[in-house]
Amino acid sequence: GIGREIAAVMRDHGARVVLADLNGLAAARAASEIDATGGACRGVACDVTAEDDVHALVSATVRDFGRLD
Repeated sequence: GIGREIAAVMRDHGARVVLADLNGLAAARAASEIDATGGACRGVACDVTAEDDVHALVSATVRDFGRLD
């Protein structure tokens, strides 16, 4: 979808990207496709309406990439 395409363009410009989706498998699959073309990308399951999920997403991002921009 549009989020995957935005992530790919950001990757093309040097960004390391984390994809978040209710469907963790779909996020991981999209991240894998982006990684396969030369980008640093992770996909995680996240319900942005659940505060604990968002905290886990931010923590994983900082752990994997060192910071959140």
